[in-house]
Formats: sequence, structure tokens, C-alpha cells
Amino acid sequence: MAINRLTPVDFNQRIQIGTVKTIQNPINGTSKQTFVSQFSLYCAPYTRSIASSYQLTAEQLEQ
Repeated sequence: MAINRLTPVDFNQRIQIGTVKTIQNPINGTSKQTFVSQFSLYCAPYTRSIASSYQLTAEQLEQ
């Protein structure tokens, strides 16, 4: 299987990891669910070809 070579330039998308929490509005007292970020990092978008997907599936079936 070929190994993908990633360079620092490939990491051009920023993602945020977090949870959804219920926060109360201090003005009127209503509560709503909002996303609360715990940390963020850069990622490299990657898509798998159909051929490599079939190859991975075949390897898993053999085992």
C-alpha cells in the first residue's frame, strides 16, 4: 500500500473539537444549546479513492 506524504502546507484547514452545552441567557433567563470549543487544530483534508476503499475492504474480509 502506498504511503501518502503530507507536508506542512497540506494542513490548511482548521477544525474545532468540543461539546454542546446548555447555556442560560442572562438577560431573559432562557436556555439554549451552543457549541463550546475545547481546542482547535489544523488538519489536511484527505479523500480516499474508490480503488483503495475496495482494497481495504478486501483486506479486512481476508482476515
